Amino acid sequence: MIRGGPGKSHARLILKNTILLYQLEKEGTRKKSISFLIKIFMLNSPTCMKNSYEGATGVMKDSSLSNIIRTTGAIKRLDYLDTVRGFAALAVLWSHFALGFGLPGGLMRYENTPLQIFWDGLAGVSMFFVLSGFVLSLKYFNPDIENTSVSSGSDRSRIGFDANEILKFCVKRIFRILPPFLAVLILSILAFQYLYIVYPTDPNRSVWIYSLWKDMPISIYVLLKQALLILPGTVQTFVPQAWSLTLEMQLSLMMPFLISLAYRSMAFFTVLAVLLSVADILSVSFLGVEASVFLVSLFHFYLGILISKYYRDLNLFICKSTFFLKLTIISAGLLLYSFRSTVFPWYSEFFPAHMIPYFNAFGAMLILLSCMGSRTIQYVLNVPCFNFVGKISYSLYLCHIVVLIIITPCFIKWMNQIQIIGVTSHLFALIFSTATSFIIAVTFYYLVEKPSIKSGIFVVKWIESVFFMKRAPKFGRSLV
Repeated sequence: MIRGGPGKSHARLILKNTILLYQLEKEGTRKKSISFLIKIFMLNSPTCMKNSYEGATGVMKDSSLSNIIRTTGAIKRLDYLDTVRGFAALAVLWSHFALGFGLPGGLMRYENTPLQIFWDGLAGVSMFFVLSGFVLSLKYFNPDIENTSVSSGSDRSRIGFDANEILKFCVKRIFRILPPFLAVLILSILAFQYLYIVYPTDPNRSVWIYSLWKDMPISIYVLLKQALLILPGTVQTFVPQAWSLTLEMQLSLMMPFLISLAYRSMAFFTVLAVLLSVADILSVSFLGVEASVFLVSLFHFYLGILISKYYRDLNLFICKSTFFLKLTIISAGLLLYSFRSTVFPWYSEFFPAHMIPYFNAFGAMLILLSCMGSRTIQYVLNVPCFNFVGKISYSLYLCHIVVLIIITPCFIKWMNQIQIIGVTSHLFALIFSTATSFIIAVTFYYLVEKPSIKSGIFVVKWIESVFFMKRAPKFGRSLV
């Protein structure tokens, strides 16, 4: 028996269902409202409530919003994923501050501890890649998650990409990534030309951050090569963190093929991803060649697609798991995600450094699974201010280097002039860099990123209206 009796719990269930119905109407899914009203009537009926208390039907146990949505096919945007992405972007920002100016004295003691994940930027990039593979494929394996049908026929028993859908997918991804990057590239070039000055400060800039914009030749060829973003082997000098965007763009444009491959045979995709990763690890270990960041990133995307394909089964399994199993999953995820700071410093002779991203990838996957299966974690991550950090995470990722190279040294110099030095200036510099990056990222989000996304949608609609490629030949099951 649940404390408070059937009356109070029944009232809570009615309130939950009413809120969800309002969300459905707000999202414009009125076509599904009639079937959902029937669902509410069934869930709210006294017989159903009585059976749920007796454990005969389990309706009360599984009547969470996610379960109702799963059974009615309603929209359920996974907002908590935005927050996870936002925290990863913050980790990148703080890791670059630590590389550029060092850590404030009080934080030095937490190096090589699990707390270092807060400034482990490479682990944050691993989370980006796993999230991208998961989010970009989720709507194809689970069409009702974001009210997105797989194909014009809305047939869930198959996944097919016609030329129209591939073109729409690629156009949206290009407009999502490229225009904001180009805007930051232009901003960085202007800042380098007119604002970049090197002078001593306390704390002083490190060799790493000083080398980012040191003696950079500016030519049309170099700028065009960096602006294209997708070319492999391009060294991004003005926006150094864009090395990950090159991989993001390449793998994003491959997603229709990867999704179709996963649909046709997940076992084959798994064997292929594992063999490529093992070959990469062994070639670095025994042949001394440089690790392939593309193959490492491909493995991250594979894990995201894996979660996406079995999203419902994994979600149900974790939701019904015991507290001990959930705790084990999140603990293992945090251990692997923080592998660079918790395990590697003590056992580096057993684990070569080029294997760390693979451990980070598995850690990111387990963290996402823990988020999927815990309403408590989702409740915390869905706090509006946390969600907003996730929404501006791409802008934050793009803009923070300019802040660290141009604005932060000016602020530190001003503090030194008024005799604020040492640990105090270090801590204030960290707070100021974070706050300034946020302010610029918010501005950039509304002025550049959102209009870019809307432009991509507009271009897609224009292409559909002009070329009308609905009858283009499909490929999916026959792709591989």
